[in-house]
Amino acid sequence: MRPAKLTISAFGPYAGKVTVDFERLGGEGLYLICGDTGAGKTTIFDAISFALYGVASGTDRTARSLRSDFAAPGAETYVELEFEHRGGRYVIRRNPEYERPKKRGSGMATQLADATLSHEGEPPVTGTRAVDKAIDELLGIDRNQFSQIVMIAQGDFRRLLKADTKERSAIMRKLFGTQPYLKFQDALAARSHKLEDQAKSTRELLLALVPTIQVTGEERTGRLAGLVDSEAPDADAALALLREQGAEDDAELACLEAKRARGAAEVGRLSGLAERASQLERQRVELRGTREELESARAAVEPALEAVDEQNGRADKRRRLADRAAVMEQELSRFSELASAEDEERRAESDLSKARRVSEGARGALDRADASLVAARDAAANLSDAPAALARAQAERSEAARLLDEARKTLDGATELARRRAALPALRAAAAGAQDALTGLEDASRDLAEELARARDERDGLKDTPAALERARSARDELSRQVDDVRLWYRSATNREKALTEANRRLEDARSAYAASAAKMEQARAAHADRQRAFLDGQAGVLARGLAFGAPCPVCGSLEHPHPAALASEVPTQEQVDAAAAALDRATAQATEASAAASSALANAEACEAELARERESHGSSDELLAKGKELARDLEAAKGEAKAAEGRVGELRDAEALVTRLERKSVALSAELESARTACDEARGQLSDAEASCREYAATLVEADEGAARAGVEEARACLSRAEKALATASAEAKRLESARELVSRLEAGRPALAAACDEAAAGEAQASSRQADAAATVRTIRAGLSHASAEELKGERARVVREIEAIDAAKRAADERLASAQDAVTRLTERVDSIVAQVRHLSEGGDVDASQVSAELSAAREAQTAVEDERARVSARAGSNDRLAGELERLGEGARDVAARYAEMDALARTATGRLAGKQRLSFETYLQARWFDRVLAAANRRLSTMTENRYELVRHKGERRGGGAAQTGLDLDVLDSFTGKPRDASSLSGGETFKASLALALGLSDVVQAHAGGIELDTMFVDEGFGSLDQESLALTVRVLTGAENSNKLVGIISHVDELRASIDRKIVVERGRSGSTLRIEEG
Repeated sequence: MRPAKLTISAFGPYAGKVTVDFERLGGEGLYLICGDTGAGKTTIFDAISFALYGVASGTDRTARSLRSDFAAPGAETYVELEFEHRGGRYVIRRNPEYERPKKRGSGMATQLADATLSHEGEPPVTGTRAVDKAIDELLGIDRNQFSQIVMIAQGDFRRLLKADTKERSAIMRKLFGTQPYLKFQDALAARSHKLEDQAKSTRELLLALVPTIQVTGEERTGRLAGLVDSEAPDADAALALLREQGAEDDAELACLEAKRARGAAEVGRLSGLAERASQLERQRVELRGTREELESARAAVEPALEAVDEQNGRADKRRRLADRAAVMEQELSRFSELASAEDEERRAESDLSKARRVSEGARGALDRADASLVAARDAAANLSDAPAALARAQAERSEAARLLDEARKTLDGATELARRRAALPALRAAAAGAQDALTGLEDASRDLAEELARARDERDGLKDTPAALERARSARDELSRQVDDVRLWYRSATNREKALTEANRRLEDARSAYAASAAKMEQARAAHADRQRAFLDGQAGVLARGLAFGAPCPVCGSLEHPHPAALASEVPTQEQVDAAAAALDRATAQATEASAAASSALANAEACEAELARERESHGSSDELLAKGKELARDLEAAKGEAKAAEGRVGELRDAEALVTRLERKSVALSAELESARTACDEARGQLSDAEASCREYAATLVEADEGAARAGVEEARACLSRAEKALATASAEAKRLESARELVSRLEAGRPALAAACDEAAAGEAQASSRQADAAATVRTIRAGLSHASAEELKGERARVVREIEAIDAAKRAADERLASAQDAVTRLTERVDSIVAQVRHLSEGGDVDASQVSAELSAAREAQTAVEDERARVSARAGSNDRLAGELERLGEGARDVAARYAEMDALARTATGRLAGKQRLSFETYLQARWFDRVLAAANRRLSTMTENRYELVRHKGERRGGGAAQTGLDLDVLDSFTGKPRDASSLSGGETFKASLALALGLSDVVQAHAGGIELDTMFVDEGFGSLDQESLALTVRVLTGAENSNKLVGIISHVDELRASIDRKIVVERGRSGSTLRIEEG
């Protein structure tokens, strides 16, 4: 990754938008970022880090603190970085979360964090998470690794140097793609764990299955107990035990099957006898009952006959009643004639009335015509003031209309008041209903409280059960622990007994070996003494053989040698003497070694014997421990039973607690419902009170509150208006009548003769109608005189009563006949039933009498015997079935256990080797081993720089052996520094501040070299270093700058931040940052 252009807006100390064109600084070499303290030099690195990873370059600055305090409220805060990577050009834009003025209205709004990554020809990636993921995939390193190998932030340059194997391994994994090897070693470990779990599961399943084997016989029971007590039961031994038991169970089942068949036949025979005796007894009981029913039926026939005779005696009464009903029917027809006569009378009276009205009308018409004539004449005289009356009537009509409008308004107010008052009963009913609902909920609340109190009492009664369960479990666990201890002591005792036997055997062997070695040593000592003595004895002859006359003797110095010693025939040489001495030394060493071995064996035997004695004194012998273990096992089973019972009681407690919880929840819900009901009741009462007050207030504003009175006022006003309108109409009519009165006088005078003739004709018609009416009335009186009842309704009622009495007599007669028929049918049916039962009893008795009690006793005994056989057969069959299933399971488990054990042994060794967990070996995993090869290359490249910067004093080397401080952590990538002054390696953390900076810088540059050279590796062609140069002296600073600008870094662009004046003078390309009161600015100096 190589930056091309960086744009900063309202970021850090930069108030506005600032752009850094990195292409002006060249594609390689060194450039300096300098300026005043606090001006914003580190902010440039922060901006690059924030653009790529959303965080600042240092760990002490958060993204939310990056908005500029100098920026205008509406200024947008963002960073945009344009960079090149693997031949492509990318633009990433990112903004932090910050507060800004709202776009609409006043106040502040939160601008959420966002990011966008663009690449030509591809759709942009948007969103912070998506961009973060894309950057990690694009660059191949995350922010933490970027801060250790690319951008070394102020105060963070020591991190890569002082990282442990775990941290460096994560970096190397990213840079050199060793993730597959990690997955490989993890897969081996996972497979090993899986096989271990399978082996453990198989062993646990075997331990669980063996106790479920069911055997008989003391010998097999003892063998099973041995298998149960074993920590790793032998599946084959268990299978052999099951096969033996299975053979015995098969033989026993065959015997039981034969017994079962014989018992079933006997039970069938006795069941048949018992059934025949039972049927005979039932038939006899039924015969007695049926005969009793027959006697009862025969006794019921006589009363039925008497009842029929009694009903036959009521036939005369029925005939009389029927005759009376016929007479009444005839009389009803006379009432129809009376109705017709009365209708004729009414028509005659109507005609008479009409004739009288016509006559009276004719006379009245004549009288009215005369009167009208007089009146018309008078009216003509009296209607002279009609125009004045018309004017008064019009004024009165207008006043009446006004009064009607006011009355109608008053009626509308009274109607509204009545409507409001009409709503009051519903509100009163609602208030009463709310009160009733509240009362019902209060009753339910009291009932629930009582139920909750009972449930709590039940729960409190069980509150000690957890403690009892805990005690039972503690007792069970304690017994289990004791059983485990006894088993452990038993195995230890047997192992120590075996160890003592083995130690005694080794002691005897060691003593025998020492005796042989001692004998060989004595032989070698004698041989050496003989050769030494022969050698010394032969030296005089050797010296004498070399004497010459006149030459001094090497022993005494004499020049004369009168009696020289004779030379022996066999004199050992010095080499032979030395060989004998060496043989003696070897034999002595062997004897010494054998003596030490014998002493060691003796001490071991004594120690084994003492340890065995101590264990026997502490825990007892193996036989005692075996007996104690069996006793504790029985106690453990009893304790398990008690714990299970306690668990049941705890379950009851949980149920009680659950009930209390449900009731408490229900109580809470009911309380809320009760509170809602109280609120509803209060609201209903309030609504009623408000409505009543509203009615009172509204009534006070009305002239008339009574709707009836207001309506009467409207009617009165309407009547007044009607009278006024009538008066107006009358006045208008009178004006018209004045004119027509004169015309009426002329017409009446001309028509009076015709009216007199009509009056005479009407009088004649009236006399004729009066005669017809008198005839019709006489006919009605004649018919009424021949009737015995006042009305047809009375006659119909009397007739209905007679008819009902006739029907009652008929019904009683039918009932008596039916009872007689039923009684006679019952006698016939029961007689036939008695005959049938007698025949059946006779048939069942043909085989002779059966003693039911004896047969029942024999049947019960036979069934008990059969049940015992069935139970025994079921028990043996269940045992055989269970054992057969266990045999299949054990056979499968045995094969699986052997297979898993073999595979686990192989896989465990591989996994421990791959994950670096071999006992006594360096904790170096397979991945770390491969990473170490890359790390060695990194160190080689780093040491080329470090050697120059430290004038060949220091060299970075991988730490050999276990990690400093021990523990279970992985090793292999820990770092030491080799000091050429002492020739010894030491921990890299012992370097001084300036030395640490040089080593860190060299390590980062070396890592960059190796990564760049790695085929398909990550591109690290840019580096950023923030401070650290101030810890260097002038000479070290010059050496460091020479390294950074050397040929090995010709393909890198390295940016550094420093206050050191020497750097500012020696580096031409700079980014100069200047601080101002309104924010910072920057410029590029290209030298």
